Amino acid sequence: MKRTRITWLGALLVVLLAACGTPQAPTEVALLTDADLDAAETLQAAATTIDLAAAPLEQLSAPALSAQDRSGAPMTTRGQLEATRGNAGLARGHDDLGGWLAYVEQKGATYAIRLVDLDDDNNAHRRGDYTVYSGKRHIQSVAVSRDGGALAFVAESKDGDYDLYLLDVQRGKVSSTRTPDADERDVSMSLDGRALVWQGGTPDAPSLVWYHDDAGGYLELSTDVWRTITGLPLVSAQPSVGGDGFTVAFIDQGGAFASYFGYGPFPGLATLELSLMGGGLSLEGLTLHYRGVELLDPSLAYGGSKIMFQEIWNGTPFLSLIDVEQGVFVDLIGGVRLDHPFITADGAYATFSAFGDAYVLDLASGGLNTLSPDAKTTDSATYWARGNYTAYHGSNDQGTFVRPEDGALDAAGRTVGYHVYEFRPFTSDYYAIDSVQDYDGYLNLYVDRFDPSRPERNLVASNDDYLHSWSTATGGRSRIVAQLASNKKYYVVTSACGAPGTPCGPEQGSFRNVISDGATPPAPPTQLPEPDNSGFNITLRFWNDSLTDAEKEVFTAAADRWSEAIVGDLEDIPGLVLTEADVTPGAPGIVGDLDDVIIDAAKVAIDGPGGVLARAGAYYVRTGGPDHFLPIYGIMEFDEAEFGPGGFFEDLEGFKETIMHEMGHVLGISRVFFREHGFIEGAPANTSVCSDVAKREDPRYTGPAGAEAWHVFYGADSVTVPLANTGGCGTADSHWREIYLQDELMTGYAQGGGEPLSRVTIGALQDLGYVVDFDAADDWSVPALPSLRRVSPDAFDYAIEFDFASAYTNSKLGKVTAAITPVDLNLGSAANTSGCEMDDFASFPAGNIALLRRGECAFGVKAANALAAGASAVIIGNQGDGDDRMAPTTGTFGDYVDIVGVPVSYDVMVELAAMAEAGVVVVYIDTDPNGTTTLLGPQALPRIQWHLAEELIPLRGGIDRDGNITTFDD
Repeated sequence: MKRTRITWLGALLVVLLAACGTPQAPTEVALLTDADLDAAETLQAAATTIDLAAAPLEQLSAPALSAQDRSGAPMTTRGQLEATRGNAGLARGHDDLGGWLAYVEQKGATYAIRLVDLDDDNNAHRRGDYTVYSGKRHIQSVAVSRDGGALAFVAESKDGDYDLYLLDVQRGKVSSTRTPDADERDVSMSLDGRALVWQGGTPDAPSLVWYHDDAGGYLELSTDVWRTITGLPLVSAQPSVGGDGFTVAFIDQGGAFASYFGYGPFPGLATLELSLMGGGLSLEGLTLHYRGVELLDPSLAYGGSKIMFQEIWNGTPFLSLIDVEQGVFVDLIGGVRLDHPFITADGAYATFSAFGDAYVLDLASGGLNTLSPDAKTTDSATYWARGNYTAYHGSNDQGTFVRPEDGALDAAGRTVGYHVYEFRPFTSDYYAIDSVQDYDGYLNLYVDRFDPSRPERNLVASNDDYLHSWSTATGGRSRIVAQLASNKKYYVVTSACGAPGTPCGPEQGSFRNVISDGATPPAPPTQLPEPDNSGFNITLRFWNDSLTDAEKEVFTAAADRWSEAIVGDLEDIPGLVLTEADVTPGAPGIVGDLDDVIIDAAKVAIDGPGGVLARAGAYYVRTGGPDHFLPIYGIMEFDEAEFGPGGFFEDLEGFKETIMHEMGHVLGISRVFFREHGFIEGAPANTSVCSDVAKREDPRYTGPAGAEAWHVFYGADSVTVPLANTGGCGTADSHWREIYLQDELMTGYAQGGGEPLSRVTIGALQDLGYVVDFDAADDWSVPALPSLRRVSPDAFDYAIEFDFASAYTNSKLGKVTAAITPVDLNLGSAANTSGCEMDDFASFPAGNIALLRRGECAFGVKAANALAAGASAVIIGNQGDGDDRMAPTTGTFGDYVDIVGVPVSYDVMVELAAMAEAGVVVVYIDTDPNGTTTLLGPQALPRIQWHLAEELIPLRGGIDRDGNITTFDD
């Protein structure tokens, strides 16, 4: 968050929210009396199993803001508040603000809770449409739901303490906490009325109490519970729940947060993130936003995007606002101690009382108005439920139905469990329905009626995956954006993608759905340019304006470079229509006459810095006709976090290499295309797994043109091209094998200095069906391979990658011929410390090669000790205590160690050790066969680890010559 104070200056805009027509008199007959409070049912503690320690907290960070940053004048002063009272009946404005506003009205010794419906023709001067309560009990705070159907308040009980009361307005049912040993206070409510938060405990030991219908009651977070969860003795006071019901703001009165960061025991303003995913309550995050001296009355917008609070600073009260998303800090009002200031869930307004009157404040314009000026009454405890959001949790266990046809699965595969939720929009608008699932979920939206026996009827919209496909790491996510009408019933059906035996993920689990208005309407479809049949054209679509002009030029240059290698025009597809559901999530559809290939390119959020750099692949291929199974539409997405300071794409040179490589995958250089044409041999027969060097698998590309370029033109020893056999399906079988082709563009790594496009890759494109120009290839030759040879006894050449691997990063590159000396290998045990201590090298013959075993300490430590003992090189074998610890293990020495180093397999280490035990064994090592003293391939630095840093987007389906779409099963 930026340390920025923004102060609104200038004349105050006084906005009167005027009535249209004559307002009706408020209802004077109260729903509740003191007798009703005394007869209230007891509100129970939570019955649901709750494990707050199940989810780890987010990493805490030092607060970005403090009272010492305060500068400038507040937006509103005491004088302006008083002037507004006097002008309340003179200004003019608009009506239909939305939502319900509750407040407490005191006249003499009588207290009343008033409700104002701001969705109709009322205005801000009404004294209440309804009187919910009237009696002699002091009301400390109130809260109301968005539809006015649920009300909560803290009131004095007949025993003299303060209890919380929860009222179902429609049924007139009221329940109470009834805690004679504690005083409740400061209640707040989610917009849907299903979640409450209030302060419990005692004034000396306050606690945070959270209630939710789905939890079956309430849960109290006392200081002892906080200590168990966080390790900090938090003293939480004055909590306030956001409109979603799962984000809570509170004051840490004890100063544990500030002390944790070294500031001393200052009170802190914090937010808590809760979740009911999986049927139990979990703690998702705990964040400190502010530290001060005397903090009061926090409240927050939906999801915690804005936080409002009071602070007494140097004796002066301030009402302040933190915009978490924008990183700004605003002083709203200065010089007046306000009663119960509260920000609306949509973050657009605030309400509070001062001088005995209630006010509303427009946070965008600064417009201020009194709600109910009356010299005979005192108004307090204002609370405004404004905002069109609904959040709920559930699981797809309400029954099964055959999910509507989407072209991917048959009826059996689409027979899945579902959950249905009914809602009525408050206003006509575009709505977004966002679903986050811990299984492979699917969304359907219906209007008027949902009949599981006829699931095709009344269907409005559907969505499977949004932003990413389901995975164990990210879970599932779906999203629907649709225009809804306020006078209609809608049904959100959350189901699974598919049942067992389908290519979908798990079919059962929990989800959290959020329904919100104000969604951005779908953009009109992209119109394709007129076809150009003079050559091969790649149409680039930068659909979300995330890329800079310089970055777009990189894409254009890459497309032009590939169009030099691919020269033949593909058959046009006239009148192509791809809807939003057919293209990359979030992008508009595509219409027009398709020339050759269209690629969507954008920056998106993936997983933050240091993780996946990019994901790319063909999404649809051509089916039938002369260009069968050539790509027609592809996606290239790059993690936006990698473009900032320190990110990989901060440097455009690294970006250029990645663009060329990823575009090659979109055009067909990948496992799915090689398999379709039968161009892979030696890969696992089970196509759900990929080749693995640890299993001594040796996959090869057999396409005739690519193989001929490899063997005939470049003179390689093998007649087929080695394919990658490391990194799982993210790289194996979809790249050329690094150790043989090293710096070629379509290997699994990049060297950070220009990757040649070879005739091997161009030949593979010809094999796929493109018309190509081999003269477009860059200068390239097959690099020489490192060597490990047993000189004596019995001369023998060890096999690269299966017996030994490339040199260690930050090792010396060169040639060594010397005898082998084993060092503390401890072959009879899984545990070993070979080479970790200098004592291991006692009596080591200087000039020999140290034979070491992986384990216990870093490779660089072993190498440095060997160098100190006079070794001329090190050979390090794998541990051998499992199937995954048999193959040669490459790695780094960390800091440079001036010694030649080579990894070998466990079996080779055992063989050399046995031969050395029987006599002298001499080996020859060459880790610099090209004589460049430059390491290429997987051990080069800096490098792009594409097998770790990219995701290949799976092929979704095919489009025939008439534009008809078929979704593939896998």
